[in-house]
Amino acid sequence: MAANGVPMPVISTLEDATATLDTLRSLTTSISTAAASPALQSERDFTANVVPKLDEATATYQALATFLREHKRSRADGSGFRDVQRAFVRVMQDLQHAQHEATAKREALCDADFLAGNGQASLSAQDIQTAKEEVLEAGELAQEAATVNALFRQVGALVSEQGEGVSQIATKVDAIRVEIGKGVDELQHARQLQREARQKYLWYLCLATLVLAAIVVPVVFALK
Repeated sequence: MAANGVPMPVISTLEDATATLDTLRSLTTSISTAAASPALQSERDFTANVVPKLDEATATYQALATFLREHKRSRADGSGFRDVQRAFVRVMQDLQHAQHEATAKREALCDADFLAGNGQASLSAQDIQTAKEEVLEAGELAQEAATVNALFRQVGALVSEQGEGVSQIATKVDAIRVEIGKGVDELQHARQLQREARQKYLWYLCLATLVLAAIVVPVVFALK
């Protein structure tokens, strides 16, 4: 159940979400139309004709937000989900605007009701308090809609930043692989040079030994 006991629509699939978005879009239009109607002459008229639409719109967008959040957690993202998500953000922007218009209209009607008795309050204290609470509630709903919109924008920006970060990491990994490859080649080349130098040293040592033997052996035999 949503605010004021209005049942939330059941959304199980992206098709349900798309249909519910159409409903929310129609409710948003009807809220703007009803709030601008010249037939609204008092706050009671507003309560009877506009408040039910606001409550239904609140229950509808809360159901959509819940479905989109759960659907995203299931990692079942796809082009259809992203289309619904983008459409939801656009409709929420329109709904926020309609809620602001309705709030302003209600405040004007409350002022008109108060002044209707030539400075004497024609409404009871309870009526005035109730009207104030409902105006505040409408403002909170508008703020909540703005918060949902901001959250979706932040998620979109975060996904974009993460995508760029992944690309940068992949580029750095490739560069590191190239450097490692160069290092391995240089190490192998150094080892090859070391082996060749060792072989040359052994050849020189053998040659020196032979030369020394050629000199020493005749001398030894001559001394005998």
